[in-house]
Amino acid sequence: MSFRILVRRPWAPKTFDFGDVILSTDFSEHEVDALLCEWAPHPDILTFDGPAAWYTCEPRSHPQMGVQATPGARPYLESLPA
Repeated sequence: MSFRILVRRPWAPKTFDFGDVILSTDFSEHEVDALLCEWAPHPDILTFDGPAAWYTCEPRSHPQMGVQATPGARPYLESLPA
C-alpha cells in the first residue's frame, strides 16, 4: 500500500509516483495520508485532519511570496510563530 499525499499548488496538476509514496493534485482530501501545500498555504491546511505541511523556496518576507497572493492564506501565516 502506498503513502498518498495530496498536493495543493497554484500551477497545473501534477503527480509524482515514487513507488511507496505518491504525491498528487488529483487525490481527494478523504483518501490521503497527508497534505502538502506547495508555494502558498492552501486554506485546507487549517482544517486537514492528518499531517500537513507547507513548502516554499521564497522567504516569508519576500513581496512575491504565495501567502500574499493567495486568498485565504493570511490566517495560516498569522498563526505561525514570528
